Amino acid sequence: MNWYYIDESVTTGDRRQGPFSKEEIIERENRGMITAETLVWHTGRENWEPWKKFREELDQEKANEIIQQTLEALIRAKQVQVEKPHYAGFWIRAFAYTIDMCILTVLASITMIILSSTGLLDTEAANAFLALPPEELANGNKLMEIFEIRGMKLFLWLSSAIQFLYFFLFNWRLDATPGKLIFKIKIIKADGTRLGAKGSLIRFFCSTLSSFSFIYLYGLAYIVALVDSEKRTFHDWVAKTRVVYKANKKSEK
Repeated sequence: MNWYYIDESVTTGDRRQGPFSKEEIIERENRGMITAETLVWHTGRENWEPWKKFREELDQEKANEIIQQTLEALIRAKQVQVEKPHYAGFWIRAFAYTIDMCILTVLASITMIILSSTGLLDTEAANAFLALPPEELANGNKLMEIFEIRGMKLFLWLSSAIQFLYFFLFNWRLDATPGKLIFKIKIIKADGTRLGAKGSLIRFFCSTLSSFSFIYLYGLAYIVALVDSEKRTFHDWVAKTRVVYKANKKSEK
C-alpha cells in the first residue's frame, strides 16, 4: 500500500509527497513533518483526508491487533493447561505395583508347581531352607546355599525371565502393566510420546536399579516421588519417563 501526503511547506509546484510505506508515514509524523491536519491519501482510498482520521484508524487497528494477540495467547495457554498431563502420585503407583507383584507371585507359584511336578525342582529342600531362622538366612554364605538346591537356579532364571517379559511387553504394547491399567495410569516419555520397545527396555533396567534401594537406601529411589513436582521416581529420572493419568482423569490431590 502506497501512502502520500500534502506538504504544506511547499509553496510552488507539486506539494504531494510519496509514495511511502505506512512505517515511513508514521516516521514523518514522529518527526513533525505530518500533523493532525495534514492531508493524506493511500491506494484504495477515495479521497484525501486529514491525518488525524488515519491516525485514529491506525490506533484502532493496532488495538485490535493487540486484542487478537492477547486472545490467541490466552487460547494457547488454555490448550497447554488442558493438555498438561496429570501425574500419578506415589500411593496410586504403589497400589498398582502391588497388584503387579501379586500377579507375578501367582506366575512364579505356577512355575514352581510345574518344575516340582516334573521333578526338576526339589521343593522339599527349598521349603526346608526357607524355614531356617532369619538370622541364619542373613548370613551371606548361608544364603548362597539356596543355589545348591536342585532346580533352584532354573526356577530363579525362569522367574526373572517372566518378570522381564511381563514389564517389558506390557509397557511396550500398552504403555502400562495390568496394575497401572486398573488405575487408568500409563507411562509416557518426557516429551509426551509413547514409550516404545527401546523406552520400555531402558525403563525396566532402570527400575531394576531402583529396586536395590530397598536393600541399601530404604526405598529412597521410590520415595523421591513424594516430593518431586512431576511424581518421578529414580528410574523415571534416568529413563526420562513420566507416569500420568489417562485422558479425562483428574490429577491426584
